[in-house]
Amino acid sequence: MSSCSNERAQALQRGRLAARRRTTPFFVLIMVVAAVVGVAAILCLDGSQAFSLSPSVVPKVSARTTSLARLVLAAEGASAAAKPTLSGCRQDLQALCKTQPRVGYHFRKFLQEQGSTYQGYQLFKVPEATVQQFLALHARGALEQFEVASADALAKLDAVKDDDAFAYWQWHETIVQEAFGTKRPDGVPAQVVHKFLETFQAGGFERVDMGSDSQVAEVRAFQKTKGGSGHDIWREFCRSHRGQENNFDPKSWPAEHLRRFLDKSKAASSRRPARAKDLPLTKEGCLEEVLAKLVTSHVPVMPAPEVKARMQLLHADPAVFLIPDFWPKEACQRLINAANSSGEIRQSSITGQGIYAGEERQIRTSGSVVMKPEMARRYNAEDLVRRLIRDLVGTLGVGCAGAGQVSKLLTSEYPQVVRYERGQYFTDHEDAFAASKARVDNYQRRVTLLVYLNDVEKGGATRFPKLGFQVKPRQGQALLFFPSFANGRPDPRTLHSAEAAEDEKWIAQVWIGSPMPSHRR
Repeated sequence: MSSCSNERAQALQRGRLAARRRTTPFFVLIMVVAAVVGVAAILCLDGSQAFSLSPSVVPKVSARTTSLARLVLAAEGASAAAKPTLSGCRQDLQALCKTQPRVGYHFRKFLQEQGSTYQGYQLFKVPEATVQQFLALHARGALEQFEVASADALAKLDAVKDDDAFAYWQWHETIVQEAFGTKRPDGVPAQVVHKFLETFQAGGFERVDMGSDSQVAEVRAFQKTKGGSGHDIWREFCRSHRGQENNFDPKSWPAEHLRRFLDKSKAASSRRPARAKDLPLTKEGCLEEVLAKLVTSHVPVMPAPEVKARMQLLHADPAVFLIPDFWPKEACQRLINAANSSGEIRQSSITGQGIYAGEERQIRTSGSVVMKPEMARRYNAEDLVRRLIRDLVGTLGVGCAGAGQVSKLLTSEYPQVVRYERGQYFTDHEDAFAASKARVDNYQRRVTLLVYLNDVEKGGATRFPKLGFQVKPRQGQALLFFPSFANGRPDPRTLHSAEAAEDEKWIAQVWIGSPMPSHRR
């Protein structure tokens, strides 16, 4: 090849490289913009939109439903999602507390003077206007200044807490009384630290026996049980004690508290759910056969092995399951508290056809509240709402096909918390909609999960008159049954009622549904 040809080829190659360098940034910019737009579109999707369904098959009742696949993804994605994100002013306050420890003390004092309480992990519950008011006071320098303990005093306090588990416990008890619960010793007035050290060294605190090695080992072993939820149960227990919310080390807890925790945990694990005397024995095969039949007759159910070992088959056809210890007691109580705090509990409604005005109160006398995301978030229960869906789909495997894939046709109604006061009831009813209504709405309930949130000693049983048995409410246990067939036709055998309660009764229930088969694509 001639030198002229070589020069021409080299020049051509240099031109191509230059063109590539000029165009590459442009294409990179296009790709970045496309990615940002895509992410924004995903983030803007409303929680009530059933994104897995085409517009022609979105149920008309979608205002009360949300995509099941979306909820599963959200629940799986996030322990992070269970912790609400902080708004701008709350983030500013959080940053201030980290860099200026006194701010935490001032903020807690400010809240207490306003008659409210605050826990460090619940900043998202404090009204934004309150945070802004406090930040304005801080910016003006209007907060009282005080001296903090010296480095030597703080080091001495750390040494005392490290050497004696009782000192660690007692310090947290002290700051509740003396420092509004402020955790950081370098953020409280110096006299609080000095007084604690003097009192402790003089033996002025009434000592309590701290947990033994065997108790500590038992608590740590318990945290690894129940498919990992034992860890959550222990943390809920810790957070129920003001001042000890972040004290998760059982070595730093008194023996009496550990004994109480272990006794309650053992009682819950060993308790067998009450069964009515006329509870029939399973007539058709074993659990595996019933689960296999559900795939074609109603909806697939593929429970995790540790859950399957605890599932009790109350009836084979139609299938009714009881799951003891489905939810920890602390989570049940938190959901009750959130519903109570909402102030939104109203006369429960019913959706059956042929119900005349005023007749509802004769059929269903309870009160209920639908835990939509915004309400759950407001009352620190968003993680519980997510958990209900996660447990229903993930733990119980409802709607799961091979490899754990969840049917995109399924949607979940928002969880409903129901309160039955003394004498209140719900007469015989079906959870499924009449076939004619389901066809018009293009939606039918396929699965019912009912979780008992408290123990009910007298009355309040869930009765299945056509199946001949009833279930007594026990805190944390769940009922799972299937109110309609795969073709959308109601299964009248699942008729059930809530017997009149003599003691107050709380339940949470979730329904999973899907479009009617004739409307599916």
